[in-house]
Amino acid sequence: MKGEDEDNKDEDEDNDRDNEKDTDKDQEKSKHHGADIIFVNLININFKQKKITPLYIIVFCYLAFCITEVICGYYSSSLTLMADAAHYFSESSCFAIYIVSIYVSRKNPTNNMSFGFHRGEIIGVLVRATFLFGFSFWLLYYVGMSFIRPKEVRGLIIIIIGIISTFFNLIMGLVLLFVGISNSISFSGKKNSCDHQHENCGLNCDSLQKTFTNVILKSIQSCVIILAGILVYFLPHIKYIDPVCTLLLTGILLYDAYKHMEGVITVLMEGSPLEFDVEDLKETLKSIEGVKDVHDIHVWSLSIGKISMSCHLITEEPQKSLVAARDVIKKRYNITHSTIQVELYKKSKNKQVCSGNLH
Repeated sequence: MKGEDEDNKDEDEDNDRDNEKDTDKDQEKSKHHGADIIFVNLININFKQKKITPLYIIVFCYLAFCITEVICGYYSSSLTLMADAAHYFSESSCFAIYIVSIYVSRKNPTNNMSFGFHRGEIIGVLVRATFLFGFSFWLLYYVGMSFIRPKEVRGLIIIIIGIISTFFNLIMGLVLLFVGISNSISFSGKKNSCDHQHENCGLNCDSLQKTFTNVILKSIQSCVIILAGILVYFLPHIKYIDPVCTLLLTGILLYDAYKHMEGVITVLMEGSPLEFDVEDLKETLKSIEGVKDVHDIHVWSLSIGKISMSCHLITEEPQKSLVAARDVIKKRYNITHSTIQVELYKKSKNKQVCSGNLH
């Protein structure tokens, strides 16, 4: 019995080490999401423990507050609250899309879908960005109508909702930190300068910084709404305060939609991840011992953080160069899916090139 207990203990320790390695890999991948310009609130979560329930709660909270602002905006005739409601819908839809992507990405690849179903997330983001564009233009139309035919706006409701929104953002920020959720987003391959991690909460420096930044930005946005409500309440004769504030929030919404669409188009067009230095990768491969040239190099994203690459290496030592290339690609650029075609270097004046128009 004692021997069996020791064996079970060893197995548990091995499983713990494997889980730690998987977590480290996930956190390392999150470092390759640079400036938060593409996906706000992209979640870095431990799939092994299946902590999906907090995500449903977060989606519900954001969606509930979004509906509250829509109702209050309609009752107070405030386009500012309508615009802010769109921001909360953007937040909730981002988490909802990621929840769906978790389940979709778990589906095994098939013969027809050999890369798997990772791009289901991109389709969701495309729908989301399209909605944001449509709602923004709808707001702009009614802003124009407000300048032509101003309406009486109830400033007190705007103030109350703005104050509640401020506290709501602070609470949600704490919740995001508590459940270990990272607010980052980019199709970036840029390395983060901070390499240490906070072991207790499971977040890295980048995660904490992005979460804190997002909370601050949302709180500032809520303060703008409070200020607009105060001006509307004490200066009711100035009819253009609410439309002007709506224009500001709509501009932020359009910028968010544009950045989302930019990232989606980059992925769908098989473009290199934003901020990923392909030339640096090429020079790194050229510096490998025995490698004479690198050509037909391609770097693209299957989905968020899932970077793939292919290239041709002309080398004097095929096997040695192949092992070294795979090692540097994985360790330095965190690209785990690579296809490298090795070509034996021939001392000839004729340059070795590939036929076709795909390179």
